[in-house]
Amino acid sequence: MISKTDNFEAWVSDLAPDIIGVTESWANCDIRDSELALEGYDLFRKDRPVDRTGGGVLLYVNSRLLAAEVAPFSSFPEQVWCYFLDANNVKCNIGVCYRSPTVDIYGNHNHDLVRDIVDKLHSSQKHFLLMGDFNYRFTTWPPLHSDHNITVDSSELANCLDDNFFTQHVDFPTRNDAILDLVISDEPHMVSELTDLDLFPGSDHKALSWKLDVKSVHESNVRNSFDYRKADITSFRRELQAVNWEGLFSGLTAELSWLLFKDYLEQIQHKFIPLVNRSRKCDKPIWMTHKALKAVKHRRLIYNKYKDSRHPAYVKAAKYASLLIRQSRQNFEELLAKQIKDDRKSFFAYVRSNSKCNIRVGDLSNSQGQLVSDATDKAELLNDFFSSVFTRESVDSIPLPAPCFTGTANERLCDINVDSSGIADRLQSLRSDKAAGDDNLSRRLLKVLSTEIAIPVSLIFRKSLDTGCVPRDWRTAIVSPLFKKGRRTDPENYRLVSLTSQIVKVVESVLRDEIVNHLEKYSLIRQSQHGFRKGYSCTSNLLSFLESVTASLDAKRYVDTIYLDFAKAFDTVLYQRLLKLRAHGIDGVVCDWIGAWLKDGRRLDWRGAVLVASGFQRSSSGFSSWSSSVFGIH
Repeated sequence: MISKTDNFEAWVSDLAPDIIGVTESWANCDIRDSELALEGYDLFRKDRPVDRTGGGVLLYVNSRLLAAEVAPFSSFPEQVWCYFLDANNVKCNIGVCYRSPTVDIYGNHNHDLVRDIVDKLHSSQKHFLLMGDFNYRFTTWPPLHSDHNITVDSSELANCLDDNFFTQHVDFPTRNDAILDLVISDEPHMVSELTDLDLFPGSDHKALSWKLDVKSVHESNVRNSFDYRKADITSFRRELQAVNWEGLFSGLTAELSWLLFKDYLEQIQHKFIPLVNRSRKCDKPIWMTHKALKAVKHRRLIYNKYKDSRHPAYVKAAKYASLLIRQSRQNFEELLAKQIKDDRKSFFAYVRSNSKCNIRVGDLSNSQGQLVSDATDKAELLNDFFSSVFTRESVDSIPLPAPCFTGTANERLCDINVDSSGIADRLQSLRSDKAAGDDNLSRRLLKVLSTEIAIPVSLIFRKSLDTGCVPRDWRTAIVSPLFKKGRRTDPENYRLVSLTSQIVKVVESVLRDEIVNHLEKYSLIRQSQHGFRKGYSCTSNLLSFLESVTASLDAKRYVDTIYLDFAKAFDTVLYQRLLKLRAHGIDGVVCDWIGAWLKDGRRLDWRGAVLVASGFQRSSSGFSSWSSSVFGIH
């Protein structure tokens, strides 16, 4: 499958199917999901479970159908299943399987397992469609009783389908003169307009296409967003400059001041920035030219006309389409490589798209082993798991660190200077291509109006420091659970990725720089610490380690190395243990503000379901630009 990715993506771009089943993927544990993923589709896969090459199945479902993986209905080794909800909120199960004709892989028992799939589907009364390469040599369908070439196992499968009142829809040869690929459903009129699309390049089986008669509900792929290219920035800037922020915030708390500022900013956004409907649909892969896509469509039309893959017109069209597909990918990647110095963003975006794959959270298993499909219940399961990793201990028993700051009281870092020009510089340096946090303030807007926005932000930050009150939006993160590996139904196999407010990242960076400067000035950080320090990095740490190892080897001394990896180190540390700052000369409103930020936080997922309830012990993972400096103090 990996070697046919270009042609596969071209076929999908031409046909735009909602569901795609692939057999004999030849995928294994060394092939990542990202190498098989298609943009706009959720991928479900099952590799061959034994140490033999070949086999494996893939199932792609349009992301707008919100499909979720389900456990197989039998112990047949090479099958994968998912479901989506139709318009009546009924589960429609979709499966793909592959039965190897090689007996020594699974033995003759494999035939019984195929029939067991059919029996289990009937007993479960599932609404389903099953497709796959069953490798039973039928010459006609329904099979004729007078056909002496049909095997006993093939006949038993046909009888099993009849006994369970299931319908098999393929009635023409899919490989040479045999019907090897089957499409089975629990309703006779569920499949219509079934036809072949000729041999897939590099395969000896015909690809099949049909319509699935299910009234589905698609998630909308159109969203409203601000069109910043047509924004009236001059009027926007003039409106902000006319506001007396000091008078507006007078007598208000930091929380109320922030809400007033955010609401005002949202109002004038709608006033000076037009909305536009944006579709997330992608008509073709980014590397594919329109000329290549047109050639692929022409190849399909030629085959539909002659239905003969050896016809000269089709042979010519197929060769031309394959040539353009190959050239499109090659030329695109060569252009990216040539322009990498001037356009690194495009290069690494393309690399990331081929190395990462977002997997939708499907049904999750609760403590009783039951599968949970409701979105709120799944959020609660994830909430329970991520909350369970927090360390709970009495704060009275936490040991106090020995003081290591030897300066005077005036040299302690008790407060910082909040300068609007410094905040403006940081806002100006924001990357405009990053997503907004829970406050919905775009980096692009913050960047272009950095000077005007810096004034109210600096006033709010000053209030926040003086009162020790951190605005709620600054403590809120949009959280997405990302699948790591293992069973997708296990909540433990997900990790959290947090998206926080861009404003709070800016004010945190101000605080972080002051803390690091203080620690560096009074030599409170060991030289062995390489993280977060200016001029130091993982590379410098490795070079330092390599130098010490080399010196020991040159001196004829043995070197033993032990590598430690602390599981969930940032999530399991009590925030009270992080507040060892006073021993390092950091006190006053600075220490109080950090304590308030760590003490109470909220996490929300992208749908708005609370994953970790308000008031949970905040971890430092993925939230703060200065949390690493707190951990770095020894």
